[in-house]
Amino acid sequence: MAGKRKTSGSEKAPRIDESVELAIDWDDDITDDLNDPEKIRAALVDGQAPNRDNEIAVLDRINIDAINAEARKAAEQGFALYKVRKSSSVPFTQLIGDNMIALREKDYFTLGELGLLIDLMPYCEMHSNAIVNKHNGQFMTVTEIAKKLRRSLHNTSALINSLINKGAIYEFVSRAEIKKYGRPLSARPLFFNPEIVFAGNKNKINSTLCRLSMRHDPFEKSNIPLEHKVWLQRHEEFGKMYKRKTYLKLKKALPQSTEQD
Repeated sequence: MAGKRKTSGSEKAPRIDESVELAIDWDDDITDDLNDPEKIRAALVDGQAPNRDNEIAVLDRINIDAINAEARKAAEQGFALYKVRKSSSVPFTQLIGDNMIALREKDYFTLGELGLLIDLMPYCEMHSNAIVNKHNGQFMTVTEIAKKLRRSLHNTSALINSLINKGAIYEFVSRAEIKKYGRPLSARPLFFNPEIVFAGNKNKINSTLCRLSMRHDPFEKSNIPLEHKVWLQRHEEFGKMYKRKTYLKLKKALPQSTEQD
């Protein structure tokens, strides 16, 4: 690709397992007809990874001679065309720093909860934000997390429940199982709230994670105005991370009756 630049001048919510309203029903409108965790994760990841074949095909169609000719014309007018460097392919998980500062100033998380968040970040899957075992790609259970992090099961379970209550982690449970058996029986995958921890493109956030953040926003309910907020605009396939000023404009423009739809 080629760009253009001037050369002159200087260069607290209820517990999810106690409130079905905060749980994702695998059969509801959020996840369509997805009935198992693997399909949920496939839907979250789908469309996120770059298509290398398409990228190579585009490069094959570039006429370097034409670009050089245009570069000479640009130079005569005081502009320069330059090659955009390819970004690193090393996956990384980002802690949303400004948001964490706002939460830290309010003592929203305990030191124990913060410690567990940091310990879990390396297990955040790209694009889906699921907490997975990097060796086998499977969702990590609380027992597995405790074993992997060399923590006590009791303490790990208590901290994860607290992080779920505070909205830092989402737990996917089947509402149908809760209605039938009084508790979930199948896998209960854990996902990071993208406003706290995110791995992927912040301009292409899965709609399921966005809807969760918008519908059950414990930070706004606790009067903690985060600097970066997730929002899904109507008829858009993916959501984005917006600055708070833009988020407030989008929220104000949405009819009150449909704000959480």
